[in-house]
Amino acid sequence: MYALVIPFAVLIAIVVFKKIPYIGGKTPYALLIAAVLVVALSGHIAPSYWGGAIVEGLTRMGWVICLCIFVNFYSQTQMRLGTIDAVVRMLRSLFGGSQKALLLTTMLALIFSGAFTGSTMACTTIVGMLVARSLYDCGLSAEKTTATVVIGAMLGSLMPPISSSFFGSSAISGVDVGVVLNEGYKVIGISVLVAILYVVFILGGKQREGFAFDNKREKIGDIWRECRVRMIPMFLLIMIIILKQCFDINVMAMTVGKLISPLNNVPVVKSIISNYLVLAFLVVGFVGFIYPEVHKDAKGVFKGAYKTSTYIVPVMFAAACLVGAVVTTGGLDMVSEAASKLNPHVLIIGGAVAMCAMGMITGGDSSALNTIFPFFFPAVTAIGVPALNATMAGSLITVAGQAFPPCDTLVFMACGVLSGVLGVKKIDPMKVMILDLPIGIFLTAFGMFYLYVY
Repeated sequence: MYALVIPFAVLIAIVVFKKIPYIGGKTPYALLIAAVLVVALSGHIAPSYWGGAIVEGLTRMGWVICLCIFVNFYSQTQMRLGTIDAVVRMLRSLFGGSQKALLLTTMLALIFSGAFTGSTMACTTIVGMLVARSLYDCGLSAEKTTATVVIGAMLGSLMPPISSSFFGSSAISGVDVGVVLNEGYKVIGISVLVAILYVVFILGGKQREGFAFDNKREKIGDIWRECRVRMIPMFLLIMIIILKQCFDINVMAMTVGKLISPLNNVPVVKSIISNYLVLAFLVVGFVGFIYPEVHKDAKGVFKGAYKTSTYIVPVMFAAACLVGAVVTTGGLDMVSEAASKLNPHVLIIGGAVAMCAMGMITGGDSSALNTIFPFFFPAVTAIGVPALNATMAGSLITVAGQAFPPCDTLVFMACGVLSGVLGVKKIDPMKVMILDLPIGIFLTAFGMFYLYVY
């Protein structure tokens, strides 16, 4: 286990202590050094093994890297079409012109979108792109804006009708999913209230100087008639996601996927082209070129997409190397084995830490559920924890892991996506993770409550 503990300690030290010569505070270097340490401490020195670790990492995270690039490309087309501005105008028309009302609107939009798609990453990219600019313009920093989007999307993934984490934990534990969902609704209600209060009153800062809301509300019907044609690419993207998430109809696989099927056997590439979100953003981005506002500024579109990708892509490549190193050296098995063999007195805390760590590394709750929870559930039920309580804890803690530093794939992706929307070169992922951490701690505490109080 020291082969994982030492590299992660070094990673945190490099990121936190910015006075370290050359590498201090630089996330890509910290991630790469941690990856090297993981492989070296595991006793694998052969260059071929290092190459295998990189390929494994890119196979797992290459689609995230490409998603960031293609989303930046898509967002450049949407900026020229004015889609984001139209959505913001509609939100202001509905909820008024104060900053707090805008924050509330944003959180509700993210949570309910997450509830409809059941995907944290899909919600972060789709809805996050639409609402982020208005948050940034009214006074929130780029990091606070990104943190708000991640928090809303993270909670939305627990909401019905999809509730993927509750369904996943129920399937593993065997507890009736209806019972789990009924209990889950209570938890989500409280969690959403806490998250909204945190975002509105803690993250919400002073309104940006020189920025003012128009007190005269526009009518939504007027906005719709003015912008509906330019919003077709956005609606096409939303339709693709709804069909996949709600009806398991993969439009991309049935169309573009068949055209590029010969690439399905190419390492790394196959994991990228098999992800419908990656293909959807690329295709819809090119659909935007039908409009004169976009194709007349094609050079600006590609240049803008490249510029906004130059910071996050190296970070995510380094993160992929770390994930690949952990996987190829058996790190995931080490974490799972350690969780299953813990002393009963430390089993609950150790298992919770393991699930959080897995959620952090993979950027999703499903991986943590599939790797750690199958060992954690029988272990804690064996010491007297009710099956329903253990199931609830598994759902909450694995989702909470997506808000923990220092290597959160979800946050890395959000930073890459929103940097293009906000027009900033750099969004510090570590700052975003720290801002998200209170909600992660809250969800973890809620999960621990189920493990200890019954």
